[in-house]
Amino acid sequence: MRLQLIAATIVSMVIGSTARAEPTDPASATASFRVYADDDHVTVVSPGARVNVWLGTRTTLAVDTTVDAVTGASVDVISSASPATVHERRLELGTTVTRLLPIGAATSVALGGRVSHEHDYDSVRGFASGRVELAERNTTLVLRYVAGHDVAHAVGDPAFRRTRDSHEVIATWSQLVDPRMVVDLIVDGAWLVGYHASPYRQVRITVPASPLPILVDEVTPARRANLAVAGRVRRALGEHTFATATYRLHVDDWSMTSHTATLELFRQVTSGWLVGLLGRGYWQEEASFYRARYGDNGGRVPELRTSDRTLDRCRARMSRRRQTSRFVPTGTWCWRWAWWGRGSPSSPLSASDAR
Repeated sequence: MRLQLIAATIVSMVIGSTARAEPTDPASATASFRVYADDDHVTVVSPGARVNVWLGTRTTLAVDTTVDAVTGASVDVISSASPATVHERRLELGTTVTRLLPIGAATSVALGGRVSHEHDYDSVRGFASGRVELAERNTTLVLRYVAGHDVAHAVGDPAFRRTRDSHEVIATWSQLVDPRMVVDLIVDGAWLVGYHASPYRQVRITVPASPLPILVDEVTPARRANLAVAGRVRRALGEHTFATATYRLHVDDWSMTSHTATLELFRQVTSGWLVGLLGRGYWQEEASFYRARYGDNGGRVPELRTSDRTLDRCRARMSRRRQTSRFVPTGTWCWRWAWWGRGSPSSPLSASDAR
């Protein structure tokens, strides 16, 4: 079993309050520095900054930027490896405008966008969301739509260009059960059309008449539909300690089904600082067209073929800002443990975590 090791640290500088519950709250500015490393020889250094200002009494503007400097053993650090060390840099810029509406206790709408650039990949996201609090602010409903456009290039091939468009809808219901516990239900559906493969992966095809396999480009379906349903319980265990438990079911039309169980424990050690421990178990079925070994079918190369190991049974990845770790099967389940310190906790729950 290969052990994945992760350590991350964030140092934040805050002006005013980071909570944006009331229009009278002051503006805020936050700087962060995050370091990720694992025993697959992947290192990611991510400095970032975020500024939040009020435009009048009901409108906020947030701008953030992040730079990811990646050092790894492969251009495709997710699912393949090479003996040569690869250095990559990714720049991301996002902005969000939020408007508080004079409806109910706390109703708001938001519009925003995000762009990122790498030397071989560009991504654009635009979103719109609405949020309302009901039942004396004990119930929160959030609906969010995200549209995306991605462009993939290939190092060494200036003519290579592939695109993918995506549409995603996320609905969240949060209920305050008692002063110490909150229950969340998240439903996330996505539809993607375009290029899902990688220009850096080739597939080996075994040919009986040849002592050596042939190498062909990866080909995957042009469309993919995802649906994820997640339930989460957040519970305060004391004045400065709280825990979360999450279960998530993900299905898609590539015949992939996954179950994820996550436990997180957080401890506030000082103002603005949290430390935490995370454990995650993950079970996954392989994609319908994935094979550990491909052979020619009567002299014909399989129409769909991939060497993406994340599509195999019980292999998974977790990604936040392209910082990636991989899991290796232990029986039926895959497990990951991590510790970290940062300014605020968050739990990834969207369908994109399984893609």
